Amino acid sequence: RLAFDAETEVAQSITDPLISSLREWMQTGKVVNTGDIATELFWGTVTQVAECRFSKVPRTPRDAVLDYLHTTSEQMDNEHWKGALVKLADDLHTIATFTDSTITELFERHPKSFRRAMVLFFLREKCAELLAFEHPLLTESDRICAAILFAAREGWLGLPLELRAADSQSAISHRMAAMAHRLAGTGLDLGAPPPRPLPLRELFEPGQKGWSAIQKDAALLLAREYKWDCVQTRITLGKGNYQLEVTNTGTHIVFAGEAKTVVTEVDREQFLAILANTPISDKLDQNVRNALMGTPIPNKRDRTRRKA
Repeated sequence: RLAFDAETEVAQSITDPLISSLREWMQTGKVVNTGDIATELFWGTVTQVAECRFSKVPRTPRDAVLDYLHTTSEQMDNEHWKGALVKLADDLHTIATFTDSTITELFERHPKSFRRAMVLFFLREKCAELLAFEHPLLTESDRICAAILFAAREGWLGLPLELRAADSQSAISHRMAAMAHRLAGTGLDLGAPPPRPLPLRELFEPGQKGWSAIQKDAALLLAREYKWDCVQTRITLGKGNYQLEVTNTGTHIVFAGEAKTVVTEVDREQFLAILANTPISDKLDQNVRNALMGTPIPNKRDRTRRKA
């Protein structure tokens, strides 16, 4: 959200300086004088990587990172950071050639997001590989910082088509052009940008009174399809006597009359946690978006009837 619309209130909610500085980088093309060494080092590295694609001197992004770390360490007066940069550069050079260290060992040696992003940058080549990468020590900040580095290396047009969704094309292209004109100082105003694409996670943000009925139905559709362990059923019974039967097919409650209500729903917190860490197929993603827009999704029985 910050990358698309730097002026929105979301900028105030990001506490990680490495990530919140994206706002300044998007507006000016650089991040300086933050008072935080790691932040300035990270964005200096991002700039070096991005400039590789336009430099007249051929060099790989990895070489650009190593050169930047070595040069910066030689100019630093802070002995702690100087030693940390030399150690990081040595590990990155080893990764680029051959390393007998495991990923866990590398992450344990480099516990901060700035250094872990660098390690990932040398371990993987493409954005798609980063998306598929999982590790228990990897934090959300680590992944976002790595994503910024990977994006600087690969560029929008370097992404595979499946990652360049149709609803992203106009929103991203407009903002890229606007940023280019802003940095070049042309004074050209391209007008209001197209709305940014909304991730499913954001579409499930609860309102003041919690989820709407449409959000609850869409969440149930998604949870059922993937059999997520967050679905629960609440049965409301009237006063009376109940008989419990246990058979080969399961446990049954037998009583006279009818249940007052039977409600199947998802646990919101569990659902959002699973959603944040699970890839969703394009088809199901579109079905859920349709459901959130109020378009009914036919169930399997309805589709069978239409075919018949």
